[in-house]
Amino acid sequence: MFRIFLFIFCIICLACPALYAQDERADALEKERNTINLQIQKGDFLLNELKINANRLPMPQKVEYLHTEKYFYNFDRKGEGLPKPILKAVIIKTEKATETTYTEYMFDNAGSCIFFAQSVQDYQNAIDERLRIFIEAGKPIRWYKNDTDITYDTEKPEKATQKALKSAKNLQNKFLKQVE
Repeated sequence: MFRIFLFIFCIICLACPALYAQDERADALEKERNTINLQIQKGDFLLNELKINANRLPMPQKVEYLHTEKYFYNFDRKGEGLPKPILKAVIIKTEKATETTYTEYMFDNAGSCIFFAQSVQDYQNAIDERLRIFIEAGKPIRWYKNDTDITYDTEKPEKATQKALKSAKNLQNKFLKQVE
């Protein structure tokens, strides 16, 4: 019995520093996300906005539809030549007759996606789903589902992370075409 207890104790002792380091990295990403959000609220970034059906007129499919994409960015004025655009955040909101989807991407200065969030509210079917993922080096390091921290659960959002990173890359390419 003592050996089993000792074995479990050793495993916990070995795992704790790794989990603590992961928490520190996730906390640093959350701090960076909060800084970006504060800068957005203060109007510190340039903003490109794309709206589809801004007048909210009925579409041929007989459904109300509004799609908005907001690109928040600044320029890296270090170095020689023209300043390089740095995408910091993309916020996408799609409103349909009974459903609203809100998606958020945040990027560090190197252009890596560090945060992804998506909220889907379906008013007709009473569905309210939220997913938030903190990403480091292309891997999820902390994630929440419906505001519950599920980082240490067995469910890992690998597919959702890869899908988010692919979408983030497409949005970055779309943004670069806007500022060329």
